[in-house]
Amino acid sequence: IQDPVRSEVRRAVADAQHAGIQVVMVTGDNPATAGAVARETGILTSTCNRILPASQLSAMRDEEIKEILPQIAVISRALPSDKIRLVRIAKDAGLVAGMTGDGINDAPALKAADVGFAMGSGTDIAKESGDIVITDDSFSSITKAVLYGRTIFESIRKFVVFQLMMNLCAMGVSLIGPFMGIDSPVTVIQMLWVNIIMDTLGGLAFAGEPALRRYMLRPSLPRDAGILNGAMINQIVFSGLYSLGLCIFFLQSDLLRSRLSGGSEKYYLTVFFAMFIFCGIFNSFNARTPQRNLLSHISANKPFILIMTAVAVIQLMIIYFGGEVFRCVPLHMGDLLFAALLAATVIPADLIRKSLFQRRKKKTKKFTG
Repeated sequence: IQDPVRSEVRRAVADAQHAGIQVVMVTGDNPATAGAVARETGILTSTCNRILPASQLSAMRDEEIKEILPQIAVISRALPSDKIRLVRIAKDAGLVAGMTGDGINDAPALKAADVGFAMGSGTDIAKESGDIVITDDSFSSITKAVLYGRTIFESIRKFVVFQLMMNLCAMGVSLIGPFMGIDSPVTVIQMLWVNIIMDTLGGLAFAGEPALRRYMLRPSLPRDAGILNGAMINQIVFSGLYSLGLCIFFLQSDLLRSRLSGGSEKYYLTVFFAMFIFCGIFNSFNARTPQRNLLSHISANKPFILIMTAVAVIQLMIIYFGGEVFRCVPLHMGDLLFAALLAATVIPADLIRKSLFQRRKKKTKKFTG
């Protein structure tokens, strides 16, 4: 007599383990039955292979359990109180504890865990105590939740990189411009348009990033991990300062001013405004992927393509129809293309940065390994 294991469970357990998640079976079955199921599902591994009866667990002190916690795969003949104790010990060890359950007795453990996964077929009390209800009672749904959670976190990081890059450039231009004899390189109305790109449109563009399998091959982040990491800071500082340097070069270049002014200061500042916005558009492509292939998985994020295309179209409309409101005058096509090409240099510059950063990272890993 056997309750067969679902076909997708072994793959889901392997995905969770690759993602740095330790899967522990806490069951009321006897050790032999629990061990057989754990082997079939892949919960038992070479490093996580201890099967503890609840009686043995009760006889151990918390410190002893904390030491062997990374090796525990199965707790057999378990009571509801054992679940709560395991959650408490795991949290004391600095781990993020998730717990599943479906019965009334599981409610305290679901409540105590960092993330309580209640089964859809379980009791109402269990569902109310849990944070997430798994409607199909499948472990694979938990790994999917982890994947999409990590995808959201990565999307937030990409948006933060994009926003801080543009903010660094915009703030630098506004602060340095007056010292160069230009009181308002970017007007208040123009800055409002920049803020719409950075905040609203940028957030919507990065919200559609696809859930990639490689996110499940990364170790879990510690509790105290911040939003910013070394790679992000490196990109923000480099790309932000490069864009700022490009803007300062443009504003103080007598050669460019003589060729692009068209006899008008307003014309020259319109070309500058176009270049500034195009820098933001191209930097959005740099921010959305750490890979050197900027078009990686971009077809899976159609909103990004539509939004950035819309930004470019609206920018053209502002240039040619914005008039005094946006302090813009129509540009010659050659000058507009020059502004776009000059802004596009942020792409090869960031590609060089990515190559050097990844090469240094590989050397560091090789040295420490």
